[in-house]
Amino acid sequence: MGDEVWYAGSITRPRANAEFHLVDERIVGKKPSKLNWAEAAALPLTSLTACEALFDRLDVNKPVPGAAPAILIIGGAGGVGSIAIQIARQFTDLTVIATASRPETQVVKSLGAHYVVDHSKPLASQIAALGIGAPAFVFSTTQTAQHVDDIVELIAPQGRFCLIDDPSGFDIMAFKRKAVSVHHELMFTRAIYGTPGHGRAGTHLERDIGCRR
Repeated sequence: MGDEVWYAGSITRPRANAEFHLVDERIVGKKPSKLNWAEAAALPLTSLTACEALFDRLDVNKPVPGAAPAILIIGGAGGVGSIAIQIARQFTDLTVIATASRPETQVVKSLGAHYVVDHSKPLASQIAALGIGAPAFVFSTTQTAQHVDDIVELIAPQGRFCLIDDPSGFDIMAFKRKAVSVHHELMFTRAIYGTPGHGRAGTHLERDIGCRR
């Protein structure tokens, strides 16, 4: 009783602006003392999305045979992308490549990205020029439709690709030749359907996010 907690909630249970809010304890974590309430309210949605994409969908701790131990994060300066960069650096040994284009978005390097490439230009040739090999993982947070051809070209055979946006006309068949697995990430899915592993949200908040704040 009386613990300060944080969570992202569920889209099936509205009225989060109410004074009191009933929430499933499995998706709750103890709020880090270093965070104020505004920060604690803002972080879970983007942070849980990044965590689930990296560890639950892409399974980045499981290597892809023959691939470079690297991840390309498209949209590295965005809310989810910027968190994903930091988590990947803190909790994995992957080489982190992030996209940015404007000078002010080059902050992704300070967040921990080993390399920054320009998403306004063809990605595949820029990745090849790094000389590190074909990345095992690609995480796209925005404008996936514009980059599909490049992703198909640059990702390693049997690699894993995750996206969170909603591209129109997305052709998954382009990935068949390389046997790339394609994953969608929606942070609310477990809460909506009450799936096994529902408590992963709380675990991520306390172990993968909160302990680093």
